[in-house]
Amino acid sequence: MIFGQTLILTLLILNVVTFGLYLMSLGAPDGWRRAGRSAQWLKAAVGALAVFYLGTLFVHNQFAFKYVYENSASAQELLYKISGVWAGQEGTFLLWLFFLSAVGVAVAYAAGEYEGWALIFMSALEVSICALLLKSNPFQLSPEVAADGLGMNALLKNPWMAIHPPIVFLGYALAAAPFVIFLAGAAKGDPAAWARRAWPWAVLSWGVLGIGIFLGSYWAYEVLGWGGYWGWDPVENASLFPWIALGALVHGLFLQGYRRKYVFWNGAMAAAAYILVLFSAFLTRSGVLSEFSVHSFEGLSLYVPLLTILIATGALAVALLAAQARKTIKLEKNDSEKTDARPAFLSWTVIFFWIFFAFVFVGTNFPLISRALMENASPVQTKYYNVTSMAVGVPFAVLLLLCPLYFARRAGGKISMASLVTGIAAGIAAAALCFAIGVRHPALLLFGFAGGAAAATQGLTFVKYLFSGKKNFTAYMSHLGAALLFIGFVVSTAGTKTEQLVLAPGETGRYAGGEITVVGIEPHEHGYSAILKFTGKQSGEAKLTFVSEEARGMAVNRPVVRNSAAGDVYLSPTQIVFRENAVEAPGSGSSGSAHGSFSIRMGETATAGKVQIKFEKFDLEKMKEGIVGVVIKAAYDGKEEEIIPQLVPGPEGMSSQEASMKSVEMSFGVLSIDPANKEVELGWREGQGPAVSANDTMTAAAFTAGWKPCIWIVWLGMIVVSAGIMAAALRRFMRILSKRAA
Repeated sequence: MIFGQTLILTLLILNVVTFGLYLMSLGAPDGWRRAGRSAQWLKAAVGALAVFYLGTLFVHNQFAFKYVYENSASAQELLYKISGVWAGQEGTFLLWLFFLSAVGVAVAYAAGEYEGWALIFMSALEVSICALLLKSNPFQLSPEVAADGLGMNALLKNPWMAIHPPIVFLGYALAAAPFVIFLAGAAKGDPAAWARRAWPWAVLSWGVLGIGIFLGSYWAYEVLGWGGYWGWDPVENASLFPWIALGALVHGLFLQGYRRKYVFWNGAMAAAAYILVLFSAFLTRSGVLSEFSVHSFEGLSLYVPLLTILIATGALAVALLAAQARKTIKLEKNDSEKTDARPAFLSWTVIFFWIFFAFVFVGTNFPLISRALMENASPVQTKYYNVTSMAVGVPFAVLLLLCPLYFARRAGGKISMASLVTGIAAGIAAAALCFAIGVRHPALLLFGFAGGAAAATQGLTFVKYLFSGKKNFTAYMSHLGAALLFIGFVVSTAGTKTEQLVLAPGETGRYAGGEITVVGIEPHEHGYSAILKFTGKQSGEAKLTFVSEEARGMAVNRPVVRNSAAGDVYLSPTQIVFRENAVEAPGSGSSGSAHGSFSIRMGETATAGKVQIKFEKFDLEKMKEGIVGVVIKAAYDGKEEEIIPQLVPGPEGMSSQEASMKSVEMSFGVLSIDPANKEVELGWREGQGPAVSANDTMTAAAFTAGWKPCIWIVWLGMIVVSAGIMAAALRRFMRILSKRAA
């Protein structure tokens, strides 16, 4: 602990020293600036050493350290021992700090005349992360030395774990660059020129953070078994906040360079992007959303430090924005007499970004809002996000359709009718595809049409610019990817069909126009495997594995995905269940007990026998032990009581631990949980019938079978968007380097 703690304290001291050296460099001889750069380099080196040292603790099984004990084990593969560095809260703070210091080095060389003030503010941001590390220290020793560790959460044991979190935190660190350059411009009394220095950083941070989010989406689809690439979980949504803000900033900076618009608002958006990084960290790591997200960290130990950093950073940004507001407003160029529609297109793009942000922000924070305004806090339903996304997505797609038609024409020329006709034809084809897979809602069909038309017009312009040597082909490339994403969203989401099946060996169930049969169920060391045979959209076999992780006692059931050009067969295991061979009619038989099952969403009510129940929330207090509870309010004969049935781990996977009412002989158990849709399946039993013996039961596989048409369009769109943005960032940085060389 002593060496690791020393490294963190050294980083804190070096940040203070860097702050002071750059402060002395303002208006002073160049030696102070060179000394500040040297200190910044030293910070980056010490930060790299701290991350490397933590990695060696994992590789060499140093379970005396609490963080290593919680996230590694002797038998853990080397890849996941290294990935354990960022598997928990403390390690991600250390990684974030290192990335900030490395970005600071790059900013020192690229910020030009803004270097002094920019590195002063960057050092202040790094000090705030140092403060979090002092509170949440990855080098803390365990009270007792264990022979082996708990091991990494099995859901994290995936190759994407080595890539996704570092990319996201690199994106967070890069978002600090345009922020500190804006602050530097404000501090120097230069309210507009800072934008040309910040623009490449805004594009780069937007692209890197987007890649991280996209990789996380694919990881969730491939591993988590919820059946989708985005579950609108509060923690997922929090990562969208700065990404949306950066997207708006990139387009706002383009508008400022093109027509000297958004001079004030670009400063506000540069500040908002990094403040939203801090706000995202607050939401996910302070514990305020632990009741509503299975991804959120628990405990309130970092609530005050994170809130303090958030408020202090926000206050600094607001103060500097207010100080230069009058200057920036005067700089706004009046284009009221201009007939050029480009500024209008760009302005509406920025506006739609922020409308989308407002919808996601309200939905994500609704549990906190409802807690303040109502007796019971509750999240919004998935339908809210679907409707609001459509309300913004359709006009976004229309803009994508129109912009290349107008932007790509020659000065004073007419819009190409060939491009327009091609776009309309592609839109009709996309809408027909949506209709063919079962989409009937007019808004979804309109979205599909606009997305298809936009993909055609953006694609034609991209190809034209690429082969003509025009360097701004990168914008059309990223826009083409966005249009493909829109088509993919509609087709893969609206066309998805799923069935919840519980089948014993030899039984057959239907799903999405096909059939699936359980050929057999085999035990293995850590659970069971079900051999499935499916026909219909695709034909084949799959081995669906139900696993119980020994170290944590946590069920780890990974989906099986069978890909094709037409779509994916998606098989997601729920649990192995032991059910009665012969189910008696409710109220009959020797046991004298009625029973049944039903699905219910959070916040909804349902009737089970003679009892009315309401699904209140998930109980995640014992989530680290793999136990998930469902809090329900049960009312009978005017009396209401709270009971919490649970899914608990066992040697054969997850099983239900019933909870009984006191006022009436009724018991409830959890059969399955759908976290993405905040939905559970509950079983109920009236009376106290005899326990089911082994002779009266048989093993069955409970799983979800789904069909996801053309989902590859989503992945293609993500790749094209990311490639276009990163190419644009590279082009802008190359321009800076060429000017320095000249």
